[in-house]
Amino acid sequence: MRGCATDQVLYNPIRRGPELDLFPMLRSRGIPVMAYSPLEQARLLDDPRLQALAADSGLTAAQLVLAWVIRDGDVLAIPKAGSVAHARQNAAVLGMTLPAEVRAEIDRLFPAPRRPVPLEML
Repeated sequence: MRGCATDQVLYNPIRRGPELDLFPMLRSRGIPVMAYSPLEQARLLDDPRLQALAADSGLTAAQLVLAWVIRDGDVLAIPKAGSVAHARQNAAVLGMTLPAEVRAEIDRLFPAPRRPVPLEML
């Protein structure tokens, strides 16, 4: 991957396969990840479990998921925004740190696979 500025992959709480082998390899080479469809084409926004967790955290479901996707600082997210207000809501998660218990709950709700899986695409 010589000269690679970023690797764009499908990544969100229900598409966690890259965490097992791809992300560590990219980290070791200093290559950031760009997560496309971090909200799973908005399908995650309708998940009542995420809605409740977001409300308890004072966030929208989109903000919660985006904050989770970029939580380690080496994953960028490219969510769609239908308005300036929506883009501002998305941007509000920059620099946010999710509490450990919120991260743990997302891990419980959407566990990472136990073994490598092929990269998924939409």
